[in-house]
Amino acid sequence: MTTGVALLTVAAATAFDLTAGLQRAVPDYTAALQKSFEAGTSASAILHRLIAAPEPTGIRSCGCRCPRR
Repeated sequence: MTTGVALLTVAAATAFDLTAGLQRAVPDYTAALQKSFEAGTSASAILHRLIAAPEPTGIRSCGCRCPRR
């Protein structure tokens, strides 16, 4: 029940642009949340895997008989 109320509240606030005042008053109000999320071990591990991913090799042949360019 409380999740539904919270969802409706956020949807209404977004629909009527009620968060604009907060964004103007505190332009970087999400920075603390972002820093704490990025400092977490799971986010760090995911970022490390993304950064350390090998370069894509692409598709050599799709199997069709298209003329080569």
